[in-house]
Amino acid sequence: MSRPAGPGDAVRTFVAVPLDQELGRRLGRVVAGLQARLEGWLGPVRWVAPEQYHITLRFLGELSQQQVRQVAAALQRACGGEGPFWMGLAGLGVFPERGPVRVLWAGVDPQSGWRLSRLAGRLEQELQQAGFPPADAPFVPHLTLGRVKAPRARLAGGLAQYLAGVQLDGLGRCPVEAAVVMGSELRPSGPRYWELYRCPLGAGDAGTGYPGAGAGEGER
Repeated sequence: MSRPAGPGDAVRTFVAVPLDQELGRRLGRVVAGLQARLEGWLGPVRWVAPEQYHITLRFLGELSQQQVRQVAAALQRACGGEGPFWMGLAGLGVFPERGPVRVLWAGVDPQSGWRLSRLAGRLEQELQQAGFPPADAPFVPHLTLGRVKAPRARLAGGLAQYLAGVQLDGLGRCPVEAAVVMGSELRPSGPRYWELYRCPLGAGDAGTGYPGAGAGEGER
């Protein structure tokens, strides 16, 4: 499916590292087995489909087509200084840690977190040099698994103990070989998103894609 985009169209944009599909399926099976118990504490959750799992490096909001091209160029420069690496998962967490829980997420192992943080830092530096404002919050490497529809429960007692007992490091690792600029559209049924630009890690000028390229459905 393609999304028509004129030169002046604004696009809700973010940069992400997608999760390998096989590891995503394994994680999805674990999450499916936890959903009923977690919703007992949290209430209804809008769960992310396993094929849509990703780590957001930077959310940028509504951008013009020209700005999207600037983001793609910044990502290309950032990826040129980072080679591919392996990533593993490591436990569950929530945002915020204080106050009603809004987001449930999966973390990554320390080495993967360090590599992702370095890539996000390179990207942040390139974006600011291109004239974009600083990120609203520090980068925390994580994969969003679900968003609570009506936040009310806090991270305490049984919920905290249950999350602490979930181990994900046995699911294996996956290669991280590229980062992507994504476009998204908010809909009542959930966000739709599509890939605008893909840049292989360590590829220099080998990035591919352009604003308005492939499209798909999914959750951010």
